[in-house]
Amino acid sequence: MEPIAAEVNEQISEREHLVPHDRTRVTRLTQRPSFDPSSPTGGTSSLGLGGFMPGLVPVLVEMGRQNQHQSRRTELHQLIVRTALQHEGMLTA
Repeated sequence: MEPIAAEVNEQISEREHLVPHDRTRVTRLTQRPSFDPSSPTGGTSSLGLGGFMPGLVPVLVEMGRQNQHQSRRTELHQLIVRTALQHEGMLTA
């Protein structure tokens, strides 16, 4: 996530900068979360799916600055997704 965050951060204000956190270490040290595909929510956490699906890296992007309009949060989410897809070669610039 660091290269994607750095690229996005070049395009947005400092106040909106992304701060990536690697929770891989935490996930390895904690008990595997329960996952039930038949449950409408899938279990306790979608971030736990990586433990059940080899090669899957779950990503959680939380937005919500004080006094930030929903439309801006939506724009930032779209920018992150486009940047990630470009980074992975799944979308051309």
